Amino acid sequence: MEAMTQTKQNIEETREAILAASRAMVDAAQASNKQISDVTGKMRDGSEKLGVAIDKMMKIAGRQDFAETVRLTQSFVDSLERLAALDDRGMLEKVIKAMTSKAA
Repeated sequence: MEAMTQTKQNIEETREAILAASRAMVDAAQASNKQISDVTGKMRDGSEKLGVAIDKMMKIAGRQDFAETVRLTQSFVDSLERLAALDDRGMLEKVIKAMTSKAA
């Protein structure tokens, strides 16, 4: 009789352990599902932003005068760099004054 009681107690303890492990697995699965949903949402948002950026690039690159736009942009950047170099040396104000005095 004592063996039967011990066996019943062992079965109950095993059942409780299985239930606790099952609850832990369900909790872990729910947490994982939430994380996957969050990541999926971020990926969807990132993909949408990337798609918009690609559309903008395609509109720019697809223009008839794209090569000319690139050339003018490069020229503009070069000019800005030269102006910045003049400003670093303290000569920009002198150049501007000289240009405005010639124009007047």
